[in-house]
Amino acid sequence: MEPVMEQKMQKIINFLQQRFNPDWEKLMLMVSMTKNSMGYSVRGLNDTDEILTDEEDLQLCDLIAELWYEYQEHDNNWKEFVMVIDSDGNQQLDFYCDEYSYLYDDERWEVYQNKYFGLPISDDTMRYIKDPNYKSVERDKEYHQECSAEYQQLRKELTSKSVRDLWEMYCGWIRENEPDYYANLNQGCQEPVFDEFERVTGYKFPDDLKEIYLINDGENDIDISEDDNENSGIFFGLFFIPFEEVVGELNDNKELIDDEGEGGIRLLSRGCISYPEGAVREEYINEGWIPFIKDFGGNFIGIDLKPGPKGKSGQIINFGRDEDEKLVIADSVKDFLILLIYLQRFQKVNKLHFIDWLKEEYLK
Repeated sequence: MEPVMEQKMQKIINFLQQRFNPDWEKLMLMVSMTKNSMGYSVRGLNDTDEILTDEEDLQLCDLIAELWYEYQEHDNNWKEFVMVIDSDGNQQLDFYCDEYSYLYDDERWEVYQNKYFGLPISDDTMRYIKDPNYKSVERDKEYHQECSAEYQQLRKELTSKSVRDLWEMYCGWIRENEPDYYANLNQGCQEPVFDEFERVTGYKFPDDLKEIYLINDGENDIDISEDDNENSGIFFGLFFIPFEEVVGELNDNKELIDDEGEGGIRLLSRGCISYPEGAVREEYINEGWIPFIKDFGGNFIGIDLKPGPKGKSGQIINFGRDEDEKLVIADSVKDFLILLIYLQRFQKVNKLHFIDWLKEEYLK
């Protein structure tokens, strides 16, 4: 540790020793830090093994903030430390990196209270300690894709058409029925931009999706709808993402994955589940998910280049901040376009958020 950080740490130790409550047997401080955030909590243990939560102290908060400012300026091999002081003035200071990053704060407290106070760990927390990939949800719904007679007939008619033909058919309906939305589409990309995608992701940009972007490079994300409860994106209210923004989202995803680390992603993925089973990786985020449709709440529809063991590369899925239930919307870009045309023609989609509507239809 840098000398200046050791000095800041000593100030924290001195402060805790000075304000040690005589009713406590031990005092424990847990501090978590990243380059972007910090948090802390103090707890005491009395002689009856009762946990006492200490009230927030502004002076202690300032001292920890001083340490955090220095933390941001240096490379550190720790993300959390635990400081323990007992009634005799003895102190213990331990540093942690990713050992327990797959646990929530209160669960990590249980681990530390067990280690330093000798208190038991709950059965729920032990499940995650024994299996960091343990899921907090069950697959309790039945999955099925669109299979109506009308859809099957339309699919039979359109299967032989190219992606370009299907896209122009989909946009042609928008041009005739929602001309303002159609005017919001951008002109197509130029071929060289796809090299940037490969550089960022290591994947070749999918040919079928490229075919669409060569015609239209997304749309302006300006909501031109007169209805406050309805967005005006061309995908039933959701927006077609311009290529440059796709690359930006992938960079953001990579940064999040790097910042959270393996344990952090496991924690974020606890509630994630795939429909059908094994088709989509049950993760909060994955570098192989390429978004091309968005809302403005951090949720996406995209192409899956890194599917689960029972999935297909190129399948269309949902993912994002509120999308723990991952489902295969279509098996390919082409199948997705046929589905969209079907939904247009038969006016199936109501005013719900399009992804929510899909989940209501696919999961019963």
